[in-house]
Amino acid sequence: MDPIVSVVMPTYKGSEDIEKTLNSILRQTYPYLQIIVVDDNGAGTDEQIATEAVARRFPEVEYYKHAVNINGAAARNTGIRHAKGKYVAFLDDDDVWKNDKIELQVKKMESLDDSYGIVYGPFISVDNNGKETKISGGLEGNILYEFLMGKVRIGSSLIVIRTDVLNEVNGFDESFRRHQDWELICRILAKYKIAYESESLTYKYMKHRNSPKDFQKIVDNRLYFLNKMERYITILGEERKKEIYSYHYTFLAKEALKQKKMSDCIYWIQKTEKPAVATVTLMRDALYNISKRVTG
Repeated sequence: MDPIVSVVMPTYKGSEDIEKTLNSILRQTYPYLQIIVVDDNGAGTDEQIATEAVARRFPEVEYYKHAVNINGAAARNTGIRHAKGKYVAFLDDDDVWKNDKIELQVKKMESLDDSYGIVYGPFISVDNNGKETKISGGLEGNILYEFLMGKVRIGSSLIVIRTDVLNEVNGFDESFRRHQDWELICRILAKYKIAYESESLTYKYMKHRNSPKDFQKIVDNRLYFLNKMERYITILGEERKKEIYSYHYTFLAKEALKQKKMSDCIYWIQKTEKPAVATVTLMRDALYNISKRVTG
Protein backbone atom coordinates (compact mmCIF):
# COMPACT_ATOMS: atom_id res chain seq x y z
CA MET A 1 0.00 0.00 0.00
CA ASP A 2 1.23 3.50 -0.78
CA PRO A 3 2.39 5.45 2.28
CA ILE A 4 0.38 8.25 3.86
CA VAL A 5 1.86 11.75 3.75
CA SER A 6 0.86 14.06 6.60
CA VAL A 7 0.67 17.63 5.29
CA VAL A 8 1.20 20.20 8.06
CA MET A 9 0.15 23.77 7.34
CA PRO A 10 0.90 26.29 10.12
CA THR A 11 -0.94 29.57 9.78
CA TYR A 12 -0.64 33.02 11.32
CA LYS A 13 -2.44 36.08 9.91
CA GLY A 14 -3.11 34.04 6.80
CA SER A 15 -6.91 33.83 6.64
CA GLU A 16 -6.98 35.56 3.24
CA ASP A 17 -4.53 33.07 1.70
CA ILE A 18 -5.29 29.67 3.17
CA GLU A 19 -8.17 28.74 0.85
CA LYS A 20 -5.82 28.98 -2.15
CA THR A 21 -3.18 26.99 -0.28
CA LEU A 22 -5.60 24.28 0.87
CA ASN A 23 -6.94 23.90 -2.67
CA SER A 24 -3.39 23.28 -3.90
CA ILE A 25 -3.16 20.40 -1.40
CA LEU A 26 -6.50 18.95 -2.48
CA ARG A 27 -5.44 19.12 -6.15
CA GLN A 28 -2.46 16.86 -5.49
CA THR A 29 -2.34 13.79 -7.70
CA TYR A 30 -1.15 11.78 -4.70
CA PRO A 31 -4.34 10.69 -2.88
CA TYR A 32 -3.04 9.39 0.44
CA LEU A 33 -2.86 12.62 2.39
CA GLN A 34 -3.61 13.63 5.95
CA ILE A 35 -4.18 17.41 5.97
CA ILE A 36 -3.44 19.22 9.23
CA VAL A 37 -3.95 22.95 9.76
CA VAL A 38 -2.45 24.45 12.92
CA ASP A 39 -3.76 27.93 13.75
CA ASP A 40 -1.23 29.98 15.72
CA ASN A 41 -3.23 33.22 15.85
CA GLY A 42 -4.49 32.68 19.39
CA ALA A 43 -7.98 31.48 20.29
CA GLY A 44 -10.70 34.09 19.97
CA THR A 45 -8.75 36.58 17.86
CA ASP A 46 -10.31 37.91 14.66
CA GLU A 47 -7.70 36.09 12.56
CA GLN A 48 -8.30 32.80 14.39
CA ILE A 49 -12.05 33.03 13.90
CA ALA A 50 -11.64 33.90 10.21
CA THR A 51 -9.07 31.13 9.70
CA GLU A 52 -11.25 28.50 11.37
CA ALA A 53 -14.22 29.54 9.24
CA VAL A 54 -12.19 28.84 6.08
CA ALA A 55 -10.70 25.58 7.37
CA ARG A 56 -14.13 24.24 8.39
CA ARG A 57 -15.27 24.51 4.77
CA PHE A 58 -12.85 21.67 3.96
CA PRO A 59 -14.08 18.40 5.52
CA GLU A 60 -10.73 16.74 4.71
CA VAL A 61 -8.89 19.11 7.06
CA GLU A 62 -7.94 18.40 10.66
CA TYR A 63 -7.96 21.82 12.34
CA TYR A 64 -6.08 22.59 15.56
CA LYS A 65 -5.66 25.96 17.25
CA HIS A 66 -3.24 27.27 19.85
CA ALA A 67 -4.73 29.04 22.85
CA VAL A 68 -2.23 31.86 22.35
CA ASN A 69 0.20 32.81 19.58
CA ILE A 70 3.51 30.97 20.07
CA ASN A 71 5.47 30.78 16.81
CA GLY A 72 5.77 28.88 13.56
CA ALA A 73 8.09 26.25 15.01
CA ALA A 74 5.56 25.39 17.73
CA ALA A 75 2.74 25.25 15.18
CA ARG A 76 4.71 22.81 13.03
CA ASN A 77 5.49 20.67 16.08
CA THR A 78 1.79 20.55 16.96
CA GLY A 79 1.19 19.26 13.45
CA ILE A 80 3.95 16.67 13.77
CA ARG A 81 2.38 15.34 16.98
CA HIS A 82 -0.85 14.67 15.08
CA ALA A 83 0.87 13.21 12.01
CA LYS A 84 0.01 9.62 11.14
CA GLY A 85 1.92 9.30 7.88
CA LYS A 86 5.23 7.69 6.98
CA TYR A 87 6.25 11.09 5.63
CA VAL A 88 5.55 14.67 6.62
CA ALA A 89 5.33 17.61 4.22
CA PHE A 90 5.04 21.24 5.32
CA LEU A 91 3.28 24.00 3.42
CA ASP A 92 3.34 27.65 4.49
CA ASP A 93 -0.08 29.27 4.47
CA ASP A 94 0.65 31.50 1.46
CA ASP A 95 2.51 28.99 -0.74
CA VAL A 96 1.12 26.71 -3.46
CA TRP A 97 2.25 23.33 -4.76
CA LYS A 98 2.28 22.09 -8.34
CA ASN A 99 -0.31 19.32 -8.60
CA ASP A 100 2.18 16.41 -8.72
CA LYS A 101 4.64 17.78 -6.14
CA ILE A 102 3.89 15.20 -3.45
CA GLU A 103 3.55 12.28 -5.85
CA LEU A 104 6.98 12.92 -7.33
CA GLN A 105 8.66 13.37 -3.95
CA VAL A 106 7.11 10.23 -2.46
CA LYS A 107 8.23 8.22 -5.50
CA LYS A 108 11.74 9.60 -5.00
CA MET A 109 11.81 8.84 -1.27
CA GLU A 110 10.51 5.32 -1.78
CA SER A 111 13.40 4.61 -4.17
CA LEU A 112 16.08 5.59 -1.62
CA ASP A 113 17.78 3.74 1.20
CA ASP A 114 17.65 4.73 4.87
CA SER A 115 20.70 6.99 4.59
CA TYR A 116 18.33 9.58 3.07
CA GLY A 117 16.00 11.42 5.41
CA ILE A 118 14.63 14.20 3.24
CA VAL A 119 13.83 15.19 -0.35
CA TYR A 120 13.37 18.69 -1.76
CA GLY A 121 12.48 20.40 -5.00
CA PRO A 122 12.80 23.73 -6.80
CA PHE A 123 10.52 26.70 -6.31
CA ILE A 124 9.22 29.69 -8.19
CA SER A 125 9.45 32.98 -6.34
CA VAL A 126 6.52 35.26 -7.15
CA ASP A 127 6.98 38.92 -6.20
CA ASN A 128 4.25 41.46 -5.43
CA ASN A 129 4.04 42.38 -9.13
CA GLY A 130 3.52 38.78 -10.18
CA LYS A 131 7.01 38.38 -11.63
CA GLU A 132 8.18 34.78 -11.42
CA THR A 133 11.76 33.64 -10.82
CA LYS A 134 12.61 29.94 -10.73
CA ILE A 135 15.11 28.87 -8.08
CA SER A 136 16.51 25.44 -8.88
CA GLY A 137 18.51 23.15 -6.64
CA GLY A 138 20.20 19.98 -7.78
CA LEU A 139 22.67 19.34 -4.98
CA GLU A 140 22.19 15.98 -3.26
CA GLY A 141 23.82 13.79 -0.64
CA ASN A 142 25.77 15.23 2.27
CA ILE A 143 25.35 18.96 1.64
CA LEU A 144 25.38 20.54 5.11
CA TYR A 145 28.27 22.84 4.16
CA GLU A 146 26.67 23.91 0.87
CA PHE A 147 23.38 24.62 2.65
CA LEU A 148 25.04 26.75 5.33
CA MET A 149 26.85 28.66 2.58
CA GLY A 150 23.62 29.50 0.77
CA LYS A 151 24.65 27.48 -2.27
CA VAL A 152 21.27 25.77 -2.20
CA ARG A 153 17.96 27.18 -0.98
CA ILE A 154 15.71 24.78 0.91
CA GLY A 155 12.69 25.86 2.90
CA SER A 156 9.87 24.08 4.70
CA SER A 157 7.37 24.19 1.81
CA LEU A 158 9.84 22.45 -0.55
CA ILE A 159 10.47 19.28 1.42
CA VAL A 160 9.15 15.87 2.38
CA ILE A 161 10.74 14.28 5.45
CA ARG A 162 10.56 10.80 6.91
CA THR A 163 8.43 10.98 10.06
CA ASP A 164 10.83 8.76 11.99
CA VAL A 165 13.64 11.18 11.19
CA LEU A 166 11.57 14.14 12.41
CA ASN A 167 10.89 12.31 15.65
CA GLU A 168 14.56 11.34 15.99
CA VAL A 169 15.68 14.98 15.84
CA ASN A 170 12.75 16.10 18.07
CA GLY A 171 11.12 18.30 15.47
CA PHE A 172 11.55 22.06 15.35
CA ASP A 173 13.39 24.15 17.94
CA GLU A 174 10.63 26.33 19.38
CA SER A 175 13.09 28.95 20.65
CA PHE A 176 13.45 30.17 17.05
CA ARG A 177 11.37 33.12 15.86
CA ARG A 178 12.97 33.05 12.39
CA HIS A 179 15.02 30.52 10.40
CA GLN A 180 13.43 27.56 12.21
CA ASP A 181 13.25 25.62 8.94
CA TRP A 182 16.97 26.21 8.29
CA GLU A 183 17.76 25.00 11.80
CA LEU A 184 15.75 21.79 11.40
CA ILE A 185 17.22 21.08 7.98
CA CYS A 186 20.76 21.56 9.32
CA ARG A 187 20.19 19.05 12.10
CA ILE A 188 18.83 16.54 9.61
CA LEU A 189 21.66 17.15 7.13
CA ALA A 190 24.17 16.51 9.91
CA LYS A 191 22.84 12.91 10.09
CA TYR A 192 21.19 12.12 6.77
CA LYS A 193 21.59 12.67 3.06
CA ILE A 194 19.12 14.70 1.01
CA ALA A 195 17.70 13.96 -2.44
CA TYR A 196 16.45 16.34 -5.13
CA GLU A 197 13.37 15.94 -7.32
CA SER A 198 13.61 18.47 -10.13
CA GLU A 199 9.91 18.51 -11.12
CA SER A 200 8.37 18.78 -7.64
CA LEU A 201 7.62 22.48 -7.85
CA THR A 202 6.44 24.96 -5.19
CA TYR A 203 5.23 28.53 -5.79
CA LYS A 204 6.35 30.90 -3.05
CA TYR A 205 4.58 34.25 -2.87
CA MET A 206 7.10 36.70 -1.47
CA LYS A 207 4.88 38.99 0.57
CA HIS A 208 7.18 38.73 3.61
CA ARG A 209 4.05 39.17 5.70
CA ASN A 210 5.72 38.07 8.92
CA SER A 211 9.32 38.98 8.11
CA PRO A 212 11.10 41.50 10.36
CA LYS A 213 12.13 44.78 8.76
CA ASP A 214 13.98 46.24 11.72
CA PHE A 215 17.71 45.84 11.04
CA GLN A 216 18.59 44.89 14.61
CA LYS A 217 15.99 42.12 14.60
CA ILE A 218 17.45 40.80 11.35
CA VAL A 219 20.91 40.79 12.97
CA ASP A 220 19.62 39.15 16.15
CA ASN A 221 17.80 36.42 14.22
CA ARG A 222 20.82 35.61 12.04
CA LEU A 223 23.25 35.55 14.96
CA TYR A 224 20.89 33.36 16.98
CA PHE A 225 20.83 30.89 14.12
CA LEU A 226 24.63 30.90 13.84
CA ASN A 227 25.10 30.47 17.58
CA LYS A 228 22.71 27.51 17.71
CA MET A 229 24.39 25.95 14.68
CA GLU A 230 27.94 26.37 15.98
CA ARG A 231 28.38 22.70 16.89
CA TYR A 232 27.44 21.64 13.35
CA ILE A 233 29.52 24.37 11.73
CA THR A 234 32.57 23.40 13.83
CA ILE A 235 32.53 19.77 12.68
CA LEU A 236 33.06 20.98 9.11
CA GLY A 237 36.59 22.19 9.92
CA GLU A 238 38.20 25.55 10.61
CA GLU A 239 38.45 26.77 7.01
CA ARG A 240 34.84 26.01 6.21
CA LYS A 241 33.77 27.54 9.51
CA LYS A 242 35.43 30.83 8.53
CA GLU A 243 33.78 30.72 5.11
CA ILE A 244 30.33 30.11 6.60
CA TYR A 245 30.58 32.96 9.10
CA SER A 246 31.93 35.28 6.40
CA TYR A 247 29.01 34.40 4.14
CA HIS A 248 26.47 35.31 6.82
CA TYR A 249 28.32 38.46 7.90
CA THR A 250 28.35 39.56 4.26
CA PHE A 251 24.60 39.06 4.17
CA LEU A 252 24.24 41.38 7.18
CA ALA A 253 26.48 43.95 5.49
CA LYS A 254 24.25 43.80 2.39
CA GLU A 255 21.15 44.30 4.51
CA ALA A 256 22.77 47.27 6.27
CA LEU A 257 23.67 48.79 2.90
CA LYS A 258 20.11 48.25 1.67
CA GLN A 259 18.81 50.14 4.71
CA LYS A 260 21.51 52.85 4.30
CA LYS A 261 23.13 52.03 7.63
CA MET A 262 26.69 52.63 6.52
CA SER A 263 28.41 52.23 9.89
CA ASP A 264 26.71 48.84 10.34
CA CYS A 265 27.67 47.89 6.81
CA ILE A 266 31.34 48.65 7.48
CA TYR A 267 31.20 46.80 10.81
CA TRP A 268 29.92 43.56 9.25
CA ILE A 269 32.32 43.79 6.32
CA GLN A 270 35.20 44.02 8.78
CA LYS A 271 33.90 40.94 10.60
CA THR A 272 34.33 38.80 7.48
CA GLU A 273 37.46 36.76 6.85
CA LYS A 274 38.29 38.79 3.73
CA PRO A 275 36.83 42.33 3.96
CA ALA A 276 38.12 43.31 0.51
CA VAL A 277 36.30 40.38 -1.09
CA ALA A 278 33.13 41.21 0.85
CA THR A 279 33.33 44.83 -0.32
CA VAL A 280 33.63 43.77 -3.97
CA THR A 281 30.64 41.44 -3.51
CA LEU A 282 28.55 44.27 -2.08
CA MET A 283 29.53 46.65 -4.87
CA ARG A 284 28.72 44.07 -7.54
CA ASP A 285 25.33 43.34 -5.99
CA ALA A 286 24.55 47.05 -5.64
CA LEU A 287 25.37 47.69 -9.30
CA TYR A 288 23.29 44.69 -10.36
CA ASN A 289 20.28 45.93 -8.36
CA ILE A 290 20.64 49.41 -9.84
CA SER A 291 20.74 47.99 -13.37
CA LYS A 292 17.62 45.92 -12.63
CA ARG A 293 15.71 49.00 -11.52
CA VAL A 294 16.83 50.96 -14.60
CA THR A 295 15.95 48.22 -17.09
CA GLY A 296 12.93 46.77 -15.30
